[in-house]
Amino acid sequence: MQVEIEIKGLKELIKMAEKYPSVSLKHINSAITYSLSAIYRDARQESPVKTGQLKSTWQINKAKNFEGSLRNLAQSKKGAYYATFVEFGTSRGIKPQRFLQGAVDSNESLVDKAFSRALDNILKEI
Repeated sequence: MQVEIEIKGLKELIKMAEKYPSVSLKHINSAITYSLSAIYRDARQESPVKTGQLKSTWQINKAKNFEGSLRNLAQSKKGAYYATFVEFGTSRGIKPQRFLQGAVDSNESLVDKAFSRALDNILKEI
Protein backbone atom coordinates (compact mmCIF):
# COMPACT_ATOMS: atom_id res chain seq x y z
CA MET A 1 0.00 0.00 0.00
CA GLN A 2 1.43 3.34 -0.96
CA VAL A 3 0.23 6.82 -0.06
CA GLU A 4 2.10 9.80 -1.47
CA ILE A 5 3.21 12.86 0.45
CA GLU A 6 4.26 16.06 -1.30
CA ILE A 7 6.97 17.94 0.57
CA LYS A 8 7.39 21.64 -0.09
CA GLY A 9 11.01 22.61 -0.64
CA LEU A 10 12.07 19.06 -1.42
CA LYS A 11 14.08 20.14 -4.47
CA GLU A 12 16.11 22.52 -2.31
CA LEU A 13 16.67 19.78 0.26
CA ILE A 14 17.89 17.40 -2.43
CA LYS A 15 20.35 20.01 -3.72
CA MET A 16 21.66 20.55 -0.18
CA ALA A 17 21.94 16.82 0.34
CA GLU A 18 23.99 16.44 -2.81
CA LYS A 19 26.35 19.27 -1.85
CA TYR A 20 26.66 18.45 1.85
CA PRO A 21 25.64 14.80 2.29
CA SER A 22 26.91 14.21 5.82
CA VAL A 23 25.27 17.34 7.23
CA SER A 24 22.06 16.82 5.28
CA LEU A 25 21.70 13.14 6.06
CA LYS A 26 21.15 13.49 9.79
CA HIS A 27 18.66 16.35 9.52
CA ILE A 28 16.63 14.90 6.65
CA ASN A 29 16.55 11.44 8.24
CA SER A 30 15.37 13.06 11.44
CA ALA A 31 12.56 14.88 9.59
CA ILE A 32 11.52 11.67 7.84
CA THR A 33 11.42 9.67 11.09
CA TYR A 34 9.59 12.45 12.95
CA SER A 35 6.99 12.68 10.17
CA LEU A 36 6.52 8.92 10.01
CA SER A 37 6.08 8.78 13.79
CA ALA A 38 3.26 11.33 13.68
CA ILE A 39 1.55 9.52 10.81
CA TYR A 40 2.05 6.20 12.63
CA ARG A 41 0.36 7.56 15.76
CA ASP A 42 -2.69 8.74 13.86
CA ALA A 43 -2.91 5.73 11.52
CA ARG A 44 -2.81 3.41 14.51
CA GLN A 45 -5.44 5.44 16.31
CA GLU A 46 -7.72 5.57 13.25
CA SER A 47 -7.25 1.94 12.15
CA PRO A 48 -10.64 0.21 11.98
CA VAL A 49 -10.95 -2.44 14.68
CA LYS A 50 -12.57 -5.80 14.14
CA THR A 51 -9.99 -8.16 15.64
CA GLY A 52 -7.42 -5.50 16.63
CA GLN A 53 -4.74 -6.98 14.37
CA LEU A 54 -4.77 -4.06 11.92
CA LYS A 55 -4.32 -1.58 14.75
CA SER A 56 -1.56 -3.52 16.49
CA THR A 57 0.68 -4.43 13.54
CA TRP A 58 1.99 -1.04 12.38
CA GLN A 59 5.75 -0.86 11.94
CA ILE A 60 8.06 2.11 11.36
CA ASN A 61 11.37 1.65 9.63
CA LYS A 62 13.37 4.65 10.79
CA ALA A 63 15.00 6.74 8.13
CA LYS A 64 18.40 5.72 6.83
CA ASN A 65 20.01 7.16 3.73
CA PHE A 66 17.08 9.49 3.07
CA GLU A 67 14.46 6.69 3.18
CA GLY A 68 12.03 5.47 5.80
CA SER A 69 8.74 3.61 5.75
CA LEU A 70 5.56 2.90 7.62
CA ARG A 71 3.80 -0.36 6.95
CA ASN A 72 1.15 -2.63 8.31
CA LEU A 73 1.78 -6.35 8.72
CA ALA A 74 -1.77 -7.52 9.50
CA GLN A 75 -2.51 -10.82 7.77
CA SER A 76 -5.64 -12.82 7.19
CA LYS A 77 -5.80 -16.48 8.24
CA LYS A 78 -4.66 -17.34 4.71
CA GLY A 79 -1.62 -15.06 5.00
CA ALA A 80 -2.85 -12.15 2.87
CA TYR A 81 -1.84 -8.68 3.98
CA TYR A 82 -5.16 -6.87 4.17
CA ALA A 83 -4.48 -3.26 5.18
CA THR A 84 -4.58 -2.30 1.49
CA PHE A 85 -8.04 -3.82 1.08
CA VAL A 86 -9.33 -1.95 4.13
CA GLU A 87 -7.77 1.35 2.97
CA PHE A 88 -8.84 1.21 -0.68
CA GLY A 89 -11.75 -1.24 -0.67
CA THR A 90 -12.24 -4.04 -3.16
CA SER A 91 -14.32 -4.79 -6.22
CA ARG A 92 -16.09 -7.41 -4.12
CA GLY A 93 -17.97 -4.89 -2.05
CA ILE A 94 -15.58 -3.90 0.72
CA LYS A 95 -15.87 -0.13 1.00
CA PRO A 96 -12.71 1.95 1.41
CA GLN A 97 -11.90 3.23 4.89
CA ARG A 98 -9.19 5.80 4.20
CA PHE A 99 -7.60 5.68 7.67
CA LEU A 100 -4.00 5.93 6.40
CA GLN A 101 -4.72 8.74 3.95
CA GLY A 102 -6.54 10.53 6.76
CA ALA A 103 -3.45 10.20 8.98
CA VAL A 104 -1.26 11.58 6.19
CA ASP A 105 -3.65 14.46 5.50
CA SER A 106 -3.99 15.43 9.17
CA ASN A 107 -0.20 15.63 9.54
CA GLU A 108 0.53 17.60 6.39
CA SER A 109 1.49 20.82 8.17
CA LEU A 110 3.60 18.92 10.72
CA VAL A 111 5.51 17.22 7.89
CA ASP A 112 6.05 20.57 6.14
CA LYS A 113 7.39 22.08 9.36
CA ALA A 114 9.69 19.12 10.02
CA PHE A 115 11.32 19.44 6.60
CA SER A 116 11.46 23.21 6.83
CA ARG A 117 13.25 22.84 10.17
CA ALA A 118 15.62 20.30 8.58
CA LEU A 119 16.49 22.76 5.83
CA ASP A 120 17.09 25.53 8.38
CA ASN A 121 19.32 23.24 10.45
CA ILE A 122 21.33 22.23 7.37
CA LEU A 123 21.84 25.87 6.45
CA LYS A 124 23.03 26.67 9.99
CA GLU A 125 25.65 23.92 9.85
CA ILE A 126 27.15 24.64 6.46
